[in-house]
Amino acid sequence: METTTQTENKPFPVIDTADFQSHLVEAGRRLVVVHFHSDESQPSKEMLPKCKELAEHNKEVIFLKVNIEHKELAERYNVSMTPTFLFLKNGKVMEMITGANERRLETLVHDLKH
Repeated sequence: METTTQTENKPFPVIDTADFQSHLVEAGRRLVVVHFHSDESQPSKEMLPKCKELAEHNKEVIFLKVNIEHKELAERYNVSMTPTFLFLKNGKVMEMITGANERRLETLVHDLKH
């Protein structure tokens, strides 16, 4: 499993629910941005470069990628379409974006990371 302490900050692919939980625990009080995506979703694919850019410029934020096929996580957070972005702090959902909205994603990362 990759750790969130490596020098290059990038969205981490989540393998399963236990992996997701370990990332949340490791994040502590830091902001976690979860990108629910689908390999077949063009809007999801279009958001990947923005996610990578935000991860590189916001090293204090943890970015995770969860394939919508991980039904348990999608159901836990009521995610039914991609892309969907969850913003969590201390394991609690602070905000949610449904759809490909780069400006809103960037604004929420900036506003919630402190």
